[in-house]
Amino acid sequence: MTRTHLFILSCASVGGVLLYLTLDTVKPIPSYHFAIEQIGTTSKPAKYEVAHTPPPPSAPCGAVSKAHKHLLDDWILALQSQQQLDNWRQSLKALPHCLQDIAHSYMLYKQALAHVDENLTIAERFDVLSSLQTQYFPQPVATAWFSEENNWHAHALTRWHILSDKSLSKNDRDALLSAHISQLPQKQRHTIEAAQAFLQLRQHWQSMDYNDFSASFGNDAAQRLVQAQQDQKKWQLRVDNYILKYKSIKETTPVALQSQRLDTLKQSLFNVHEQKRLNVVMAKESLY
Repeated sequence: MTRTHLFILSCASVGGVLLYLTLDTVKPIPSYHFAIEQIGTTSKPAKYEVAHTPPPPSAPCGAVSKAHKHLLDDWILALQSQQQLDNWRQSLKALPHCLQDIAHSYMLYKQALAHVDENLTIAERFDVLSSLQTQYFPQPVATAWFSEENNWHAHALTRWHILSDKSLSKNDRDALLSAHISQLPQKQRHTIEAAQAFLQLRQHWQSMDYNDFSASFGNDAAQRLVQAQQDQKKWQLRVDNYILKYKSIKETTPVALQSQRLDTLKQSLFNVHEQKRLNVVMAKESLY
């Protein structure tokens, strides 16, 4: 199973430069599927337990691996999808016996993560993360499950220190970042390059043309992005037209009649789904 995780390793900016959105793709591994099953009779309150497709005899027990963590993630997702996450202790029996203790620790670890202070710096958060891993997992488990992630964190922290150093000029920061990135493993370099392209797209896509898009993302994506630009321009023209008419009604129509005429105007120009989008725009413009 291919798992793609998006982590925002930093939201801080220095001189307008954002730290990088990371894209970590893990190699395919066996997938174990879980489902919530109702048990008991209709005359009694319903009870639920997680059932799973039994793994092959050779898995998942044995030497600890990242595959075990992915199996537990599947289990947690099954609980979440059926709104049974609060009853996770009762659902441990759905797991292979050899994973039940570590699953218990994994849930406690996740609960601890949810209570980490959001105001900590990146460096402080990474220290807390490392401490929690040591607290909840034996070293072989922590190494197997988190070494790749922690390696990325260490490199991300280096980039954060560079971007946070106010004694450096922009050129110095760029040079140090380039030198750091050039020494990373190929997979991490490609990840950062993809993130940089994404940030460039997010910040400047309205001013980019087909050639810009094609150079960064390929011809197929370029066609879709150009179409998205055109759609956005058409939408903005419609919104601008609506706002002009909206203001005119507000200025020239008796208060008692405004609500009905504004509703009629909105319904004549936008469908139901577009009206929801329009409401967001109008709220941001402080017109609603």
